[in-house]
Amino acid sequence: MMRPRVFALMLGVPPLASACGKAEPVRIETEGTLATGDAVLQQDGSYYDEYRFRAEAGWTITAVMRSQAFDAYLHLLHDGKQVTSNDDDPSVGRTDAKITHVAAESGEYVVLANSYEGQATGPYRISITALPP
Repeated sequence: MMRPRVFALMLGVPPLASACGKAEPVRIETEGTLATGDAVLQQDGSYYDEYRFRAEAGWTITAVMRSQAFDAYLHLLHDGKQVTSNDDDPSVGRTDAKITHVAAESGEYVVLANSYEGQATGPYRISITALPP
């Protein structure tokens, strides 16, 4: 069984926590590809890539996913539970997705880069920020 890829977090992203245990601001900007062999959502059989990071309560988490190959869909999870999701955001494009969420609790968050249609594949760009007010 293939494990989800978490390849983007090592590309110039600051450490997840500083010496005092507080999360550092997160700025991820990378390209990815949804492909056969990726992790699969049980609900609809769609492929996804995951991006893990830490955020503090009160921080604004923003994720934008753009693709010309498929209709982008984003999920934001905290403690294994879905916080929010988004299919289309007209401010970023017809097939692009955007989430903006203020973290209610400190801890690990996960953005799932996904597609609206099950089994859709192709390249995408994603940017994720988690920033203090």
